[in-house]
Amino acid sequence: MVGDCRALNTYTVPDRCPIPRIQEALIQLSKAKYIKSMDALKGFNQKCLTPKAKKLLRIITYCGIYEYLRIPFGIKNAPSHYQRMMNTIFSKELSEGWLIIYIDDIIICYDSLYVTATSNDPPPWVLQQSSLEPSWGQFATPYLL
Repeated sequence: MVGDCRALNTYTVPDRCPIPRIQEALIQLSKAKYIKSMDALKGFNQKCLTPKAKKLLRIITYCGIYEYLRIPFGIKNAPSHYQRMMNTIFSKELSEGWLIIYIDDIIICYDSLYVTATSNDPPPWVLQQSSLEPSWGQFATPYLL
């Protein structure tokens, strides 16, 4: 079921958490010889809504009233909220400079294949502890940037 959130979005106070600039992520990525990627499977749809948000996002049809249980697409502040949450979960790794997060996509940067094999990556359970299901992408992929 899909709802139209445009009316709600007009009354929503904007969340000012910045979304990372792709250009900055590409500069950081260009320094890596190998990368590993993963994402939070189904991104927004993994995070539960608060009771107040459920009421605001109700869909009223002739068949009844329906409420979203998870964050739907189209909500004005969903990307900023999700980015802030991921930045908080991975704050240590982000400050060390070897991790790139763009909303629900996570890229781990390496200088050598040896580091890739012996590194202490943020394991998938870091996401699982935050009630997010990880989905691993490619491992130790060499790129010429």
